[in-house]
Amino acid sequence: MGTLVKKISSKKVKVEKPASKSKIIRGASKSNRITTKGQVTIPQNIREIKGFLPNTDVEFIIENDRVYIEKTSGSKLSRGQQIVQHLKGRCKTRMTTEDLMKLTRGE
Repeated sequence: MGTLVKKISSKKVKVEKPASKSKIIRGASKSNRITTKGQVTIPQNIREIKGFLPNTDVEFIIENDRVYIEKTSGSKLSRGQQIVQHLKGRCKTRMTTEDLMKLTRGE
């Protein structure tokens, strides 16, 4: 197994390349602790690399003594589409698009 040093989010981390196409990223963050609610924070650099946004559906896979997290295949939306979906219906104003455009133009 070959190793190399890769810079992620201004931190140098050791990346080990296993025989498969997957990457093992170690040292990307401090170790995490599971809360009393069973929650754990996924480090930001890993969320960015894998595209885990709020409300992303994931599944857990148990293989031998390891647990893997993957996006569910049901969510095929791009990052931009996920953001638009997340923001849809959140505006509470009754203004029309034309009224909003007038405000942005300073009319």
